[in-house]
Amino acid sequence: KEAQVLAANNRWIEAANIAYPLSRSAERPFERAMASQFVAQMLINMGRLRQAEDAIDYTRRIINDSSEQELTIDEKKLILADILMCQGSIAENRGSFASATIYCGNALNILDSIVDNREEILKNARRLHLFAENFKARGHFGLAMRGVDRRENLDLARLGFESNLTAYRVYRDRGDPHPADEALCHTWIAQCYIAQAQQDNRNSIFWQTSLAKASENITASGKLFAEEKEKNPESLGIGHSHLLEGKLQTVMGQSVASREHFLKAFHIFIGQPREFARAALGIAGTYLDEGEYRKA
Repeated sequence: KEAQVLAANNRWIEAANIAYPLSRSAERPFERAMASQFVAQMLINMGRLRQAEDAIDYTRRIINDSSEQELTIDEKKLILADILMCQGSIAENRGSFASATIYCGNALNILDSIVDNREEILKNARRLHLFAENFKARGHFGLAMRGVDRRENLDLARLGFESNLTAYRVYRDRGDPHPADEALCHTWIAQCYIAQAQQDNRNSIFWQTSLAKASENITASGKLFAEEKEKNPESLGIGHSHLLEGKLQTVMGQSVASREHFLKAFHIFIGQPREFARAALGIAGTYLDEGEYRKA
């Protein structure tokens, strides 16, 4: 529980440090394997992909060394689905987007075959289904950005993120809201619409519609990130909304408004190298658009 809270606040090293001993000392093989996979995901979040693969290899050894009495068939399925999901995440991080969709598609198929109705299994299966669906959608988005069947992959990506969002809304309706996860779904949907707008003829009704839908989703993400901030003051999620609003304003040709949002993201993401760099590049891009090459 503590490790999950830390992970939700991007404190991945601390979360991994809590889970790692459990991956070695937990009594049940299932608990050791799931802790090992948690460590793998934290390493992926930190960009330590080779180390994440080492953690996955350790998980495989747990499976291979465990008897049928120690690990049930559905427990093994759950762990294998987790491994495939992490492999899909690693592939997506490395830009192997087609592989990401295959890994995560296989993970989803395995999860759909699980029949064990114990709460421990069901809870983990639901969680992994959301993650695998998300990374599969990211794979389709990456393929679209590479120009591979752009419209088809954008549609598949958007549908995947919308399915994720629907699932998180069910959690909310049941009194278990996940505002940060809902918000991230909205940010990905917004990115799909922005990418679609860049494909449409400028100022056409399709261009305007895509940008309007992107704006709606960015606004929704901002409200949900604010909700998350009330619950977790360390949350930096609102920075993602500013990054996207900056990108949206850039597409609309509004460099000053775009820069304001990139600057807000820039200050929010100090200490978060990847997002900080995206904000800095966004700021530089607005100056380039204005011909201010020295400032860029």
